[in-house]
Amino acid sequence: MNEIISKIFELFGYGPVESEIEIRFESILYKSQKIEDYWLVYQGSPDSLLEEGIQSNLLKNSKRLCADEALDKNINLLCLWECHNFTEENIKSAHLVEEDLYFFKKYILYYTHNEVNELYQQIKMLGINSTFRELPLKPDFFESYKSLSDFFNEGWQALLYRICIKLTFITLNQTKNEQLTNLGEMIEEKIANQALNKYENILEQIKDIGNLEPDEFLDSLDKGVAHE
Repeated sequence: MNEIISKIFELFGYGPVESEIEIRFESILYKSQKIEDYWLVYQGSPDSLLEEGIQSNLLKNSKRLCADEALDKNINLLCLWECHNFTEENIKSAHLVEEDLYFFKKYILYYTHNEVNELYQQIKMLGINSTFRELPLKPDFFESYKSLSDFFNEGWQALLYRICIKLTFITLNQTKNEQLTNLGEMIEEKIANQALNKYENILEQIKDIGNLEPDEFLDSLDKGVAHE
């Protein structure tokens, strides 16, 4: 994934920040060649970012790499998170960290090993420019992805749009930008609907619901959630 991300940054005019002094820093800091915009690429889970001292150390090392005073207000963090599969809990965990605005504006890019391999093969066939500047704009390609019944499906097409949503400097025309924003809203709505359907199924399984005392109802509901 790091190789793909590096090619994307290069395509859109970003380069890695290099320091004249030796710094032991596993993350990579990218800077735009046109505007004051920085992206720190971090490999790990969203939960690891919430561990005490992690984000402060990441920011401190970023400042050691780059002395630009504008860095503080213009730095984003891209968290590359490889998952075995996608669940509601995974996506909720990602959203929780993205809502935490301390130190960085954070974007969690989750993916599977197979998705990365498939996308890499597409890039080899089409080239990085066509894959990220042309393919997302093709109406039939976008409509086929948008019509998927399950947003938890894996595939290189899903990863492609996930990247376009998370890396906000990827510029598409206005109509497609609106569609990509709507795609994020559709994913959140899908999660909410799935959660609602789960509770509706649980309620249907509770017998004599109208005759239960409040405590008995809550106890039955808790048992149903645990069973799910």
